[in-house]
Amino acid sequence: MAAKFPQKFGPYTLHQLVARGGMAEIYRATMPGIGGFEKTVAIKKILPHLAENDEFITMLIDEANIIVSINHFNIAQVYDLGCIDDTYYIAMEYIHGVDLAHIIKGMARRGQTVPVPHAVYIGSSICAGLHVAHSKADEQGNPLKIVHRDVSPHNVLLSYAGDVKIIDFGVAKAAVKESHTQHGVIKGKLLYMAPEQANTSDIDGRADLFAAGLIIYKMLTNRLPFEGDNEFQIYNNIMSKEITPPRILNPQVPEVVDQVVMKLLARDPDQRYQDGYSAKQDLDRALHQVAPGYTVNRLSRYIDENFSPGAEEARAASGPGVLAPHTPAHPALSTGQPATPAPYAAAHADDERDTVDVGAPAFHAQMAAHQAQPGFSQPMRASTSAADTGEFPAAAGPATLRPAAPASTKKKIPPAAIAAAVMSVVVVVLLALVVMNEDTQAPAPDPRSAIPADAIVRAEDPPVVPPPQEEPPPETITTLRLASTPESARVFRDGELLGITPITLELPVSDETSLYELKLEGYEDVGFRYAAREDNEVNLELTALSDAGDELPAEEEVASANDPEPAPQPEPERQQEERRREVEVEPEPEPRPKPRRDPPPRPKKKKEKAPEPEPARDDIIDPFAF
Repeated sequence: MAAKFPQKFGPYTLHQLVARGGMAEIYRATMPGIGGFEKTVAIKKILPHLAENDEFITMLIDEANIIVSINHFNIAQVYDLGCIDDTYYIAMEYIHGVDLAHIIKGMARRGQTVPVPHAVYIGSSICAGLHVAHSKADEQGNPLKIVHRDVSPHNVLLSYAGDVKIIDFGVAKAAVKESHTQHGVIKGKLLYMAPEQANTSDIDGRADLFAAGLIIYKMLTNRLPFEGDNEFQIYNNIMSKEITPPRILNPQVPEVVDQVVMKLLARDPDQRYQDGYSAKQDLDRALHQVAPGYTVNRLSRYIDENFSPGAEEARAASGPGVLAPHTPAHPALSTGQPATPAPYAAAHADDERDTVDVGAPAFHAQMAAHQAQPGFSQPMRASTSAADTGEFPAAAGPATLRPAAPASTKKKIPPAAIAAAVMSVVVVVLLALVVMNEDTQAPAPDPRSAIPADAIVRAEDPPVVPPPQEEPPPETITTLRLASTPESARVFRDGELLGITPITLELPVSDETSLYELKLEGYEDVGFRYAAREDNEVNLELTALSDAGDELPAEEEVASANDPEPAPQPEPERQQEERRREVEVEPEPEPRPKPRRDPPPRPKKKKEKAPEPEPARDDIIDPFAF
């Protein structure tokens, strides 16, 4: 008998049963407040027949304790934990949207994959939420060592506003948990397990990042790398099978995205990203290359236009082969996943292995029991069924035989009709012979002869297609922060003005060195050579000039040296004396120099008289005395 809604549950009002799994059921509810205030929440409560099971009660309490300690945009929040009428419950954030598994299956039914920009953005959001959970510590600073252990498309919700939320920490591993998994038994979805998790080894947050990589792989290819016909084959694939890069299965996947996914799926945990934040950074860089200017509004519009109730009803009414109305996912026995209606179960055959106990001795016991069942050699995964296409065949009924058609009576053909037919055939044959004779006597000219030879494109000469250009690798950027004491010094790089200190420069990684100079009026110039190999910070203390008037500033010297036509300057007295002595020593007189343009204070030389030698001075060096 279906429950009637609304119904009271303590301070909450239950309005709709959203999903039911093997452990719990989830309701859409409202929480009243003062002055007509009302907040929509999700109530997760243990099923009635498990209300006295201490193991399930402990799991529910552990889930609440883990989530309540995490406050992040990409993780569904917990508001309350309590017990009403001997029924334990959690009040959580209500996400108005669909789960990621529904979106992937809907696109697969169309013969499409999730668009690359959306898949990269969703993967980045998942890694961001996991990073916060993995790095969470208690009030004393001790790490909680949270590992979700069940990261899969069923546990990622997408709201119609474009929000990405991770849910269901029911089987998570953490230091604050009261219950602990027995040795040799693992929990989670077998197809989304990391090798160390399937091997019952000690795991950390890197196992969740492996599962995040599998989710992105599934969105881009509609396939998983470890698929098999049964649990035993899947387990062997996880431990030994090489992963095919998603770019090979879907050529539309860019190389930069392919590299990030394959690093997330490295078999050795030390070769993967060591934290979710590093993976998020690389995914964000890839998203910027694939779809510059991408915003969450694009994801919101994509979900609303393709997977909102109105959009799916329109597709269901348009005919088979399109997206079917959304149905909750298959139940996961230990996590409380939503239940699946019977007509839709065939489409979720892969999910039947979602939550299993794997490992020695539990795994081998399951394999032995399964092999004993008839038909073990047949593939366990359901083949493409009517549920995959949205079409369901009619019920088969007894075959009905159609009555044989009565034999038709033959009618005699009149002789005149036969004669007319024969004459027609003879005429046609004669006409054909005449036409063939004319063709042999006067062959028609080739119409291609009137076409210029250079205008004919021959089939054996295919058009030249330029080879596809490889995408340039992403440029790695380093930062160089320059500061000086005092500040406001001008910064030059190879003679080019960059700004004043303090300044932060973004430089591409390079082994080539450049000359950096700091110049400030009244202080000595400072220069150094630097190669941008990593982030760096340089703080220089400038030295003041002792007597700025005695020396020509470096800037003026450089300007003077670079001036191609310097202004004439009065010659010093020493140079004048040396010039006079050269005139006296030379045996032959040199041509008279042209009059110089001297400044007004200096008198011009007279042509009639040679300049008289000045008395010898001790500070003048005779260049001919040596």
